[in-house]
Amino acid sequence: MKPLIGLTAYSPAERPGWLVPDLYIEAITKSGGIPFILPGASTDFANDWLNVLHGVVFIGGGDINPDLYGGAQTEHLYGLSPVRDTAELHLMKQIVQTDIPVLAICRGMQVLNVALGGTLHTHLPDVYGTKVLHRTEDGQSIHHDVMTVPDSRLYRMIGEVADIVSYHHQCVDKLGKGLRAVSHAADGVVEAIELEGKENLIAVQWHPEMNFADSQSQQSLFRHFIEDAKQYQQKK
Repeated sequence: MKPLIGLTAYSPAERPGWLVPDLYIEAITKSGGIPFILPGASTDFANDWLNVLHGVVFIGGGDINPDLYGGAQTEHLYGLSPVRDTAELHLMKQIVQTDIPVLAICRGMQVLNVALGGTLHTHLPDVYGTKVLHRTEDGQSIHHDVMTVPDSRLYRMIGEVADIVSYHHQCVDKLGKGLRAVSHAADGVVEAIELEGKENLIAVQWHPEMNFADSQSQQSLFRHFIEDAKQYQQKK
């Protein structure tokens, strides 16, 4: 049996329900996993999910409420969801204490950082300027390079320099406990982090699912995650 991969979801304001964009589903299925959507309506099922899943993807989405990490409320915030924040932070705190593989994408990387006591810059242009655009001025995705340090697991997946798809306006400020920055943009923004003692955790600020179809480096990232999930599945 292929590994069962849980994906966190978001609830759009215009209609009820919990959704996962199809690009995530496609990347998981083409990499050899079976996707399973995790609704963020409650924390009640976290332990049950972790008993059956072989890996978890924390997908992108709206901003985390700054009150949860001592940040400032700004006019740039969007997509706030107290229910989703509570559910995902709870799940992340549980999962980092297990051997279950994790792929944290964009908001997902920020959830990891906040769950471990880190903080975020609530609007990165206010701190880093616009030397590197991390999304277009009208709020669309954009490409830029990231540079990854050689002594990291991520380096073995994507190499030193990789072209990525960026779609965010917030970024890591203070790192959470046990976390290390392993990749940066040219302006210094943290683009990937790793957690000491958890080799099978991959956390990136960009969106590898968006150029999965034509990027060998992003395909490699998903393949490594699914391979981690297969190894975990065999141990259960």
